[in-house]
Amino acid sequence: NEQQQQLDKKVRFIDDIYEEFSKPPPLSRDEKGIEMIDIMECKLNTIEQQNKDLRNQNTNLLKETNILKQQNQEIESIKQNNGLKKEVNELKQKNQSLENKLDIIVDLLQNIPIN
Repeated sequence: NEQQQQLDKKVRFIDDIYEEFSKPPPLSRDEKGIEMIDIMECKLNTIEQQNKDLRNQNTNLLKETNILKQQNQEIESIKQNNGLKKEVNELKQKNQSLENKLDIIVDLLQNIPIN
């Protein structure tokens, strides 16, 4: 059992040494700066792409808004037109009623004897 523990310690020691030497060397200050610049450029490109996408979405929304405004104007025009048609029909009915009354008056006047 103790022999196994000794063997395990040696194996761990060798593993630790191997791990230490297999790590890449630490970056120099310049390399760290270059890596940071690369990361920032990548982030900037992502932000620029998102900005471009948002501008495209905005343009599309403006187009849709203009289409909806135009459709709304057409609907208002139709409503106004329907209101005018209703008014015209009411005037036609009043006109017909007045024509009927006028016909009655003309008939009455024709039946009055002239002296």
